[in-house]
Amino acid sequence: MKSTISTAIIVLESEGRLEERYWNHLRVQNSILDFLYDLWVGSCHSLASDFSTIMKDLVEYDFIITESIMRERMQSA
Repeated sequence: MKSTISTAIIVLESEGRLEERYWNHLRVQNSILDFLYDLWVGSCHSLASDFSTIMKDLVEYDFIITESIMRERMQSA
């Protein structure tokens, strides 16, 4: 989760989507990553629905690739 938070902060910074006053608020924290993690854990937001969609898409994609490889092997045999 902390890796995802780090990536999200990098995206926010690179796209300029967070105002300077909020960056300054983050800079005064002892550990920015721990601070953001604690904020997220204490919120009512969940990534479960997004994560389940991602997992579904990955499993389906892997299945299609595996099925394609098996068909090629069967045709070669």
